[in-house]
Formats: sequence, C-alpha cells, structure tokens
Amino acid sequence: MLEEQTFHVKLHDRADFCCGVPALDDYLRRFAAQQSAKGMACVYVLVDDLHPRQILGFYTLSAAQVDAQRLSETDCKKLPRYRSLKPTQTYSKMIKVDQDVPSQ
Repeated sequence: MLEEQTFHVKLHDRADFCCGVPALDDYLRRFAAQQSAKGMACVYVLVDDLHPRQILGFYTLSAAQVDAQRLSETDCKKLPRYRSLKPTQTYSKMIKVDQDVPSQ
C-alpha cells in the first residue's frame, strides 16, 4: 500500500531516487533535510509500505508572504481589516516521481 510520510533522513533513502530532473534529484539529496530542519519547507515522500525506505515520489510545501500594498483594490477588500500584517500563502514547490515508478 502506498503511504505519504513526512521526509526523514534516517528513514528514507535519498541516494537511489531519480526523477530525471538533476536539479530536483539534487534538491532531495542535498537540501530537503536541511530546509525541513530549519522550517523553510515541509517535505513529504511517497513510499510503499513493503519497501518504506525507497522514495517513490516527493513534494514540498513552503510558506510565503504577500505584500498587501501591491495587491489590487479588489483583492485588498478580501483581506482582514488588520492590513498591517502581511497575508501568507502556502504553495507546493516540487512534485516529482521516481523514473522507475510505473505511471498510473
């Protein structure tokens, strides 16, 4: 059964993951753990419960702020009255699947 898990260096093997995009493979190997530990991104992996160390795919979530001064008047009306705070958003930065995983 496939499971989504929070990425953990000691539980998940990054070395064999290859999605075909070298920069994203490099991100998972070199930066995912660091950014996760620093709270810069939440990294999630897809694994098979029969082979829980093998990463089948991954994605990241990050938070960002929007400068309310740069929004249109229409969008500003949707914001809370305390506009001194910057509204935040969460977005998915990377979604990749290992090349060896059959497409479904």
